[in-house]
Parts: sequence; C-alpha cells; structure tokens
Amino acid sequence: MRRCGKSTLFKLYQNYLHKSGVSRKAVQTLNQVAQTVQTQDTLTRELKSLRGVKDNFRKFLLTLDYGRVSYDGIQHQNALKWLLGQE
Repeated sequence: MRRCGKSTLFKLYQNYLHKSGVSRKAVQTLNQVAQTVQTQDTLTRELKSLRGVKDNFRKFLLTLDYGRVSYDGIQHQNALKWLLGQE
C-alpha cells in the first residue's frame, strides 16, 4: 500500500465530498480523535495533524480526557460530551 501525506489525504477527502454533492462550505469542522492525550508526546502528535491543515475551519481534538482547553485555536474537548452536545 502506498503512503501519502496528510495534505494529500485532506485533498482526497475534499474531492470525495465534492463528488458526493457536499459543498466545501458545508464542512465546517475538522476533528482529530484519540483515546487520551495525557502525555506531552501524544498531545504533540495529535495536534500536529490539525496544525498542518491551513484553513479557517473550526478544529477539535476529541478525547476521553476531561477538561476543555484551546491550543492555538484547536479546541480540546471530551468526546462523549461533544457527541451529546453538552459542550
């Protein structure tokens, strides 16, 4: 299987949405999901992919950790509360 970069994957995702009839404006958030980011190495790794996408979309890091924090505009939220619309 051929490896490709994150920007390539994002472009493929955009093309998929376009072919599915979903406009670019309809996609307003980018979500990165991880079980936990309690160690600094894990947090850095998970934020790296969102920081690599240069756009104006809202970006979320969703984990099972509690607390709501912002890292350079990337909102870190509890995934369960986010799914239930509580945050």
